[in-house]
Amino acid sequence: MIKAIIFDLDGTICDTLTDLGECTNQALADFNLPPHKIEEYRKIVGNGVDTQMRRAIGEEKYTKELADQVKAAFKAYYDKNYLRNTKSYEGMEEALDELSKMGLKLAVFSNKPDEFAGKLCRTLFGERFELIAGNRAGIPVKPDPTGLFLALEKLGVKPEECLYCGDSSVDMDTGKNAGITTIGVEWGFRTREELEEHDACYVIQKPSQLPQLVKKLMA
Repeated sequence: MIKAIIFDLDGTICDTLTDLGECTNQALADFNLPPHKIEEYRKIVGNGVDTQMRRAIGEEKYTKELADQVKAAFKAYYDKNYLRNTKSYEGMEEALDELSKMGLKLAVFSNKPDEFAGKLCRTLFGERFELIAGNRAGIPVKPDPTGLFLALEKLGVKPEECLYCGDSSVDMDTGKNAGITTIGVEWGFRTREELEEHDACYVIQKPSQLPQLVKKLMA
């Protein structure tokens, strides 16, 4: 019995790449650090904001002190511009509504800082998600499953009653570490090859396929 489906955020339910990249580049510029092409951020983001800063700065120039300064600047820029280019993927809202009509609990569990995850999801998706959990102090980032287990507890479901849907190896590893069936999505930041290499249980090409797949799994 499947009772819930939990989603990654960036690259899964909405396309945040341009805003993440542009705000990081602005923060880098403040410290005379070179920018990256927006497409390069597909590999820079996804493992939490601290890793994002480390990758953006580069190992040659990285120090913890510099990274903390760049991170503070990034958060200030992103707080003002997180919806400048960001939008939900085509068909995602309809897919969520169909899943909800099927009686499933919907939630988000992301490595995105919690303060951004909550307001972004509520702005773009209203009250569709019963739980929105971003990264918080004291909770290790994915693929550690700690935060995912906490989400399951709040939703009142067991790992075998849940699906985890994401666009990257981090998401597939997180689901696997938690004993949850994973669904990889091709429309996000990473590739089908990466999803398959990290043992995605299923891979879909567009949001409209998600309710169809879940119906088959529930049958």
